[in-house]
Amino acid sequence: MREPWVRFLAWSEVVSGAAGVLSYLWLLALYPGIPTLSALLALTFFGANVVAGYRLLRGRGSGARLSFVLQILQVLVLNAGVAYIARAGLHVTFAIASTGAGFFAGPSASFAAVSSSNGGGFNAAGIGYALTLGWWVEPIQQAGFAIGINFVALFFTMRLWRSPLLTHEDPVPAVVSLRSSPIYRRWALPVFMAVLVVVGLWVALGGYDRLTKPNPRWALPNGDTVEILVYNNQYEASYRIQEKTVQASHYLWVQFRSDLTDRDRDHGAAVAVAQVVCPHADSLDIHRVQVQPSRTRFWGFYRYTRTYWFEAGPAGRCEETADG
Repeated sequence: MREPWVRFLAWSEVVSGAAGVLSYLWLLALYPGIPTLSALLALTFFGANVVAGYRLLRGRGSGARLSFVLQILQVLVLNAGVAYIARAGLHVTFAIASTGAGFFAGPSASFAAVSSSNGGGFNAAGIGYALTLGWWVEPIQQAGFAIGINFVALFFTMRLWRSPLLTHEDPVPAVVSLRSSPIYRRWALPVFMAVLVVVGLWVALGGYDRLTKPNPRWALPNGDTVEILVYNNQYEASYRIQEKTVQASHYLWVQFRSDLTDRDRDHGAAVAVAQVVCPHADSLDIHRVQVQPSRTRFWGFYRYTRTYWFEAGPAGRCEETADG
């Protein structure tokens, strides 16, 4: 008789993996410009979850081994120069960001493994819902960096590591006790967590690029010069409970450095930045541009912004809109 956590994990992988494949195919149909490598990685991740869950339900040791790898991939989430978010199933994630700290919890089937310039939250292509609890100076989407640990994935990683399912050949006998831990090693979890923390801190601090590469500066049509902090081709998908709809968005996102003391100057600079970006957005068939004057504090860890939205169109059209 399989223990309840094995059945829960298996069904979670099957359902969330299938939801992830379907939602990502839907996004690809809406936005064919999603990078090929990113799409292949996402579909491979979600498809592997379906396979792992199905084989676990059939009592296969190979399903446990594949699940172990997939759960490790979901333990760490970050967005600091590189966005890496992999979720398939229920997650409880503790996050530390430049705008605060807190917990995210809920079901999700989402994936991202792309360059994200220099910051952002935990947005990823896919579908999901999360309850957020914590303390935030600004929304996590405005963070200079964000890093978190998914405790549900960590729990399943530990249980699978201690389980004899990993060492049994297919098929696994139904009478095998999952409370024994023939391959468990006391050093494994401390070493894994230490590596996770070191790598996470290094990436959160910007890694090699932050130490060696200055931010680009743009000369604007209004005569100003601004330092660009973020320039991303941004994809997002979200489920809104009130409307009971799934919404997808695609826009170019630009942040530039400002002291935020002169609103009129910030607005003028944002309009000038949009005039530079809109023709490029239109050439990529992107119709929205988000421009944010941004002030950073504590070596870039805390970031405050104003947000302006623009609609890009043919012949250099660039019209400011009320919101995104």
